[in-house]
Amino acid sequence: MTIALYDVCEHCEESCLASPMGIMECVRSSELPSERVAADLRRRVQSGEWAAGDQLPSVAQLAEHYATSRTTVQKSVRKLAAEGVLVTRHGWGTFVAGGPQGDH
Repeated sequence: MTIALYDVCEHCEESCLASPMGIMECVRSSELPSERVAADLRRRVQSGEWAAGDQLPSVAQLAEHYATSRTTVQKSVRKLAAEGVLVTRHGWGTFVAGGPQGDH
């Protein structure tokens, strides 16, 4: 049985669906799921939760955390890698840019 959780949305200031991890699904937002995930990953890097060189959780772990598909997470990671926020190393994982593993 799935229980829907609702909270006041920062986007539209109405009651919108919140995932179990607290990620809001705004009923009025036209933002794609991959954009929402990318925005939260970017926020986590900028806040210092993940420092330069830190390895991010696996795509599967992030997909579970955000209650979304692995494809959505991969798209988000590619976007942030293109922006220079993250670096992906085949066979190693994804890292915050600027550290030992995150150097270009």
